[in-house]
Amino acid sequence: MRLLPSTPLILCAVFCALTANVGCSPSPFAFEPPESRPLLRDLPRYQAPADPAQEMQSAGLTNTSGELTLRIALSAAILQNPRLQAAAWQPRLAEAHRLQAGLSPNPEVGIELENFAGSGDFSGTDALETTLVLSQLIELGGKRDLRVQVAEGAWSVSALDHEAERLDVLTETAARYVRVLELQQRVEFAERARSLAEESRSVIERRVEAGDVSPIDEIKARLESESARIAAERLKRELNAARRELSAMWDETEPTFELVLGSLDEVLDVPSIQSLTDRVEAHPEVQRWIAESDKRKSTDDLERARAVPDDTAG
Repeated sequence: MRLLPSTPLILCAVFCALTANVGCSPSPFAFEPPESRPLLRDLPRYQAPADPAQEMQSAGLTNTSGELTLRIALSAAILQNPRLQAAAWQPRLAEAHRLQAGLSPNPEVGIELENFAGSGDFSGTDALETTLVLSQLIELGGKRDLRVQVAEGAWSVSALDHEAERLDVLTETAARYVRVLELQQRVEFAERARSLAEESRSVIERRVEAGDVSPIDEIKARLESESARIAAERLKRELNAARRELSAMWDETEPTFELVLGSLDEVLDVPSIQSLTDRVEAHPEVQRWIAESDKRKSTDDLERARAVPDDTAG
């Protein structure tokens, strides 16, 4: 059979008429992807400022040099923490899978050749018959909707995992910040104690030279002074290690801040039991298992729907 130039167009028209009559799903080429959604928050999109000075001012929110506050430390950890940056890709990947799940199966085009390179009367290409096949898989049983529900549940689980990771980073950053603040005060007190021990030793040494006290008192004073010096040096090493641990939360190998600001003398009110219970119920780790339960139920429904055979129109 020899195909005329208009044959493919006629076949496509016939195929569209067939698929329209059987009520198949819309063509994937007319698919409009849904709008992207922020991760659990209605966060505005970033827009570059027209004034460069405004950009420099906003960059100061994460400037960790000089005197460091808890707000700046938390902001820097949110923007530059390596764990959080790696975890942010999972919700994006789940969002892409969700968009892909809403697409219909692609149509298939094929060509069938008969009486090709035969023998006798069918030798050559005079008896060649060519058939153009155009087919579309029609999913039945609501498979596509269930597939979207499963992908939606996976996205919710990924988003809540990211939210839980974000809270973990904030909590760990705050704990390391308080540790540095504590060691700063302890080093300050240790330096004062070392200075007082040095002065006491100097006074006792002069009194020993004058013969007012026994040389044993001088030995005791030197031991106390040396113990105070060792204690101060040990606290300084702990402070330097805590400073590095804190700066590692925003991916800095060496801390650029000089000291952290804050006070450990303030006493906060203990929250009520009801308030703590509400916070626990709203925690992403708890909400994650609710979303995980919904996702597994949708997965079970999808597997049951796959038992319904699909049709192919062509």
